[in-house]
This record gives sequence, C-alpha cells and structure tokens, in this order.
Amino acid sequence: ILSDIDIIQFIKDIFYKTGGFMKKKLLLCTMLAVWMGLPVQAAEVDFEFDTYDYIMTNYVGAGGDVVIPDVIQDCPAKRIAQGTFQDKDTITSITFPTVLVSMEPFSVCENDSLTKVEMFDDLVMIDSHNFYKCPNLTEVTIPGRVSFIGSDAFTWCDNLNSITFEGDVPYIEGDC
Repeated sequence: ILSDIDIIQFIKDIFYKTGGFMKKKLLLCTMLAVWMGLPVQAAEVDFEFDTYDYIMTNYVGAGGDVVIPDVIQDCPAKRIAQGTFQDKDTITSITFPTVLVSMEPFSVCENDSLTKVEMFDDLVMIDSHNFYKCPNLTEVTIPGRVSFIGSDAFTWCDNLNSITFEGDVPYIEGDC
C-alpha cells in the first residue's frame, strides 16, 4: 500500500521522465495534496534557481507547507534572493534547506498565511525585512550560527509571540 506522499513522489517522478509534459497535472496533484493538508516537499520545478550563484530567485509552487530541498538543479541551495517568497499568500510554512547560508532582504516578506518557519545551523545571516509583514507568524527559532539580523526583519509580525535564540543573541540592526 502506497502512502499519499509515495503517490505524490511517483507523480513527480513521471513528470521528470516526461520532460515537463505533465507540468499542469503535477501542479493540480500538488494543489490537491495541499488542499488535503498533506505535507509536500517542493520539487525542483517549484523554484527558479541561478546555478552560477547557488541562489533561489523565485518560488512558483502551489504553496501550503513548503519544504525546500538541499539541492536544486544539482547545486546546493545556499541563498535566497530578494522577493523569492514575497507576497506568496498560499504558503503556510517554510522549511528552509539545511545548507542555507543567507537570505537577501525582502526574501520572504508580506505573506499573510505564513505561520511557521524552520531554519537550520548553516544559516549565518537574516537580512533586513526578511519576514516583514508576516502577521500570522507566531514563533521563530534563530539558529546558533546566525550572527546578524537586519533591520525590520520581523516588523509587523503582529502575532509573533516568541523568538528563541539557539546560540548567542546576534547583532540586530536597528528596529527588528
């Protein structure tokens, strides 16, 4: 018996083997899984990615609980560009890749549905306005290696009740 996640992975495998022929069907199946509340790991096709600079430049997936893979197009997903997840109101949570090192300003901001983010130890910098205007974000854990949080990184996160630092409190620029 296949689990729901196995079925979704099977559909994604078919997509890769057909060279994009089934993109609309994959998107429909992913949206159905999100609607059903199933966790869905984002596929490489959900991202526009600059393989030269190892940076995600845009998210084009269906939303829901987004789990970013560590490797996109055979490259480590080390950075997130400005605007990659900006104004993507279908996203409810983001699990960042374990290899993520930095996030440019405004990379995740203005997401009304975002309630949870998960970040890992390779992250060293959260630039300005990263989670700006994410009013339903309730708690954040800052990994121990983060040494800098830019200005307004969490401004207008009206329901943010808890920020936990796994290491020393990093340098915080201006209003946070």
